[in-house]
Amino acid sequence: EMCIRDSYKFKNGNKMRRYSEILTDKDLGFITNILLPHYKDPERLIAILRQDEDILEGMLKDQKLFNFLIKEKDLPIKVSPQLFFLILLIKVKEDFQGKSFTIEKFQRQNMVIFDSKDVVELLNNKDILIYLANMLSSFVKINSYSVLIRLRKGIWRRYRFSDFDIKSLIRYSEMVDEEMRFSSYKRIGDICLFISGVFPEYISEDYKHLFKTHLKVEIISQLSREGYIRHGEYYYKKAAQLRAAQKSDLAEILEKLSENFTTATKPLSHMSNQYLGLVKTTYFFQ
Repeated sequence: EMCIRDSYKFKNGNKMRRYSEILTDKDLGFITNILLPHYKDPERLIAILRQDEDILEGMLKDQKLFNFLIKEKDLPIKVSPQLFFLILLIKVKEDFQGKSFTIEKFQRQNMVIFDSKDVVELLNNKDILIYLANMLSSFVKINSYSVLIRLRKGIWRRYRFSDFDIKSLIRYSEMVDEEMRFSSYKRIGDICLFISGVFPEYISEDYKHLFKTHLKVEIISQLSREGYIRHGEYYYKKAAQLRAAQKSDLAEILEKLSENFTTATKPLSHMSNQYLGLVKTTYFFQ
C-alpha cells in the first residue's frame, strides 16, 4: 500500500468533485488489473482508490492505462463510458500542456490560435473535466421521450421529442414552467458543444445526410458553426440561472462553459481527431 502511495500520490490543491464518484467498482477493478495485476488484495485496492483521490488521479494519468485503452478495440464494452472518456480527457489535457497554440478552421482554412493555456486552465478545473466526461457518455445512446403537457384545464397533449434534437427541446421548454426547463436547456448546450467539438465536419450541409445514413441519427435543427456556438453559450447560461442548477451544483460549471464555449470545443476536437478518428462512431449513437 505504501508503494502504491509513493508511485501515484501527488499534491492537488483543488477541492472539487471526485473522479471516483462517476466510476464503478468494475472500472476501478479494471484500472488496478491493468496497472497492478499482481496485487494480492484487489478489493482492498479498490477501497483505497475510493478513499484517496490523489492515488486514483495518478493512475488515471498512467501512460500504460492509456495505451491499453487505445489498443483494445472492444474496450468500450469492458469499461463504462465515463472511465473511457475520463482517461481520454486527462490525456488531452497533458497534450495541450506541451502545446503553445490550437488550430481553428475558418472558411475551410486552418488558423493558429495561441490559446492552449486557456484549454489547460479549463481542464484543470476538475468539475469541468468530470462534466465533460459525463456529457460525452450521455451521447453513447440517443433517447426519445413522450410526455404529457397540460395546455389548459382538462386539455393535455402528448409531446414526443429526441434528446438529440435542438428544435424539439426548445419547443418542449416553451411548453413547461420555467423551473422545469433546466434539463432541456442544459441538453441543448450539451448538443451544441458535442457537435461543435466531436463532429464539426457534420455541421456542413454537405455532410448532414451522413448522420442519418451512417450514424442512423438525424439532426432536424441544422445550424452553422456560429449558430451552434451562439445556441451553446445562450442555453448553458440560461440553464445556469435556474434554481435547479444551484440544487445540482452545476450553476458555476454551466456558467463557465457558457463563457468559454469555443475553448471547451478544442479538447473535444483534439480527442476526436487524435484518439477516436474514423472509428468515433463506434463510441456514440449506439
